[in-house]
Amino acid sequence: MNWQPSVLVGALLAAALSGPAQAQWWPILMDRHPGCDAGQASWAGAGRVAMACDSTLRLLDLSQPAWGLLLQHRQNLDMPLIDLRAGLRQAALLGSSGQLRMLDLESWESLEAGVATRLASEEGTLLAASSSGLRSLDLDSQDAIWTPVWGAFSHAPRALCLRSGVAWVLAADTLRSIVLSDLPPTPGQVPWLEAPLSMDAGGGLVLGALGDQGLRVIHAQDIQAPTLGTRWQPGFPVQDLRWWRDALWVLAAGDSGLALADFSQPDAPQLVGRWRTVASARTLDLRGDSLLVGEGPDGLSLHVLRESAGVALPELLARHATRPRILSWEEGQWDATTAWALDRQQGFRRFHWPERVGWPGEDPQPVELPGVGLPLPVDGGDWRAGLLAGCRFGAGLRYYAEEGEGFHLEGIHPTDPVKLLSWGPQDLVAYITPDAFIAIKQANRSPWFLRHLGTLALGGTPLCAAWSPDQHLWVGLEDGRLCQVDVGNPQAPVLEAVHQLAGPVRDISMDWEQGMSGVVAATSLYLLCTPYDTDAWQMADSVEAQAWPFTCASVNALYLFAGRDNPPVVTEMGVNAWEGTLHSSGDHLNLPAAPLSVGRRVTDGSVMGLGWVALENGDLVLVAGTDEVSIHPGPPRPGRLGLLAAPNPCNPGTRLCFTLPHAVTEARISLWDVAGRRCKELATGPLQAGSHRLALDLGDLPAGLYLAQVRTASDVESVKLLLIP
Repeated sequence: MNWQPSVLVGALLAAALSGPAQAQWWPILMDRHPGCDAGQASWAGAGRVAMACDSTLRLLDLSQPAWGLLLQHRQNLDMPLIDLRAGLRQAALLGSSGQLRMLDLESWESLEAGVATRLASEEGTLLAASSSGLRSLDLDSQDAIWTPVWGAFSHAPRALCLRSGVAWVLAADTLRSIVLSDLPPTPGQVPWLEAPLSMDAGGGLVLGALGDQGLRVIHAQDIQAPTLGTRWQPGFPVQDLRWWRDALWVLAAGDSGLALADFSQPDAPQLVGRWRTVASARTLDLRGDSLLVGEGPDGLSLHVLRESAGVALPELLARHATRPRILSWEEGQWDATTAWALDRQQGFRRFHWPERVGWPGEDPQPVELPGVGLPLPVDGGDWRAGLLAGCRFGAGLRYYAEEGEGFHLEGIHPTDPVKLLSWGPQDLVAYITPDAFIAIKQANRSPWFLRHLGTLALGGTPLCAAWSPDQHLWVGLEDGRLCQVDVGNPQAPVLEAVHQLAGPVRDISMDWEQGMSGVVAATSLYLLCTPYDTDAWQMADSVEAQAWPFTCASVNALYLFAGRDNPPVVTEMGVNAWEGTLHSSGDHLNLPAAPLSVGRRVTDGSVMGLGWVALENGDLVLVAGTDEVSIHPGPPRPGRLGLLAAPNPCNPGTRLCFTLPHAVTEARISLWDVAGRRCKELATGPLQAGSHRLALDLGDLPAGLYLAQVRTASDVESVKLLLIP
């Protein structure tokens, strides 16, 4: 028995949508699955959807109580597809070269089936059209046996649809109607002037989607004598269309979303609905009241139509193609490593590295485990003993619990647009909107719901957020503010301190194991810590890194940070907890592309550590290092003094650290304000080659941003200083 999603989904939503009838129609977005730049989808029956893109066929399961589009099977293909039709047992795959292949959805064995130019299907019956004629096949049967339907065409068919046992075939400039039950079939025909992107029939009409040219209407009440009708321009390009019921048609309007048109007067159709529940509608498939929308790079969505009123640090070990932003990783034993990643095109993904990763002779390549498809695009997400994701639009926050190799949707929480999402201690959740409005909520696990506690507005554009274990929330803004929010009383979060840094605050990483330090990536790498004699957080030190810091991660007072210079690099840093200072060994790894995020995990306290770097080109890089970090400044870059200032920000003094490649007779140190005025100038006597540290006192100057410069006869270098009150 064929599964009818319209009945099941309708029953699910009946109570929520009951009320007085209104002359309105709209689709309700149920779920979205990550997709690709181009693809096809088809109802497969038994609560399944087949989806093909990037030479990969995915079988999605819709029969779970969560009503999510869950990945059931993935099959790699050796050809890109232009069409896909699936049934209970068979799937027809049409390649871009015209090669047709049948795939058994149980055994996953494939069989070549000749050539075709167009496919169409209805209730398990498949039609394949080519210049040699029409063939039919039962997709619900195990046997891929073809039956001839119609003889040769003078030209290869340009469009094909099957509705109520009637095949409509457009070959050259003639549209033919072929009743499959007639033996032999007697075709009717009518001239057709344009080449449609797609075609469908229903309600006594045949409509063709013409893109920017609108729609072509064919009157087909008399199947044997169809007549040419009007061409209608609705005001947006029509990519695809499907007949819903009566005279109502759903239109895929590209970047304009979805539309509903009433063709009760075929020569004067009217728009009765426009929806932006999807970012881009490219292809449609409709069964009953359930609508599949192919959204190009944004994925595949399901709607319900409703009517109602190491030795050298670090060492590259492995890479994996994805587009992730690293979220978290499991603290398992050193013989197994699992990373979580948030991917705008693939939702939540998990990557597992084998035992003894990095050992000689071991394969370091990661294996992808089953992930979670989420409504996309995803703006923010976090994971701690479950999954929580924020979406720009759609169903808001979603909480998933892991069950064996799969996941179960525990609950949905509607929210404002989510820019950042962070899960803190005691199941506290902070979600942050694009204007830095923070909502603090607490997650109840069984039954699942979010209880609202308090709010706080910071203003500006948030770029990063992180919790420290003592219920402080740190938010970095584009204007350089690092905001420290005390959430000790979650119902009344308080802005406790604001640290003004010299540039946008790109990333924050807090050390949950030590609970006493964190790093901030901005124009420099900044150290946050709580001294042993106090619980107050303070900005303790900063280092002008070898590459401009963009993203960072911490564990056990060791840090990885990555910069976006050319070439971009990832570097390991160490912390002197007693002095509250950051130190770089100078060892670094060149990356093949700019980083998006970095994460680090030290495996069971041994000398080997693992880290992840997500790259802009779609790679996930696994790096390894040791826990021994030199406390000496790294060697300068060629032609540079390697000038650093620590602490920075400073109050009132700092130390200028630099390395001379050769002896000099004099070094001149000058300090400038933002207006270009020279505030201080010092001169030293002869200096030998090597490392030097000079104290600089700013106690007589007002707070603000300054430029410190070290000049010798052959080199000059500057560093920004931030003097705080």
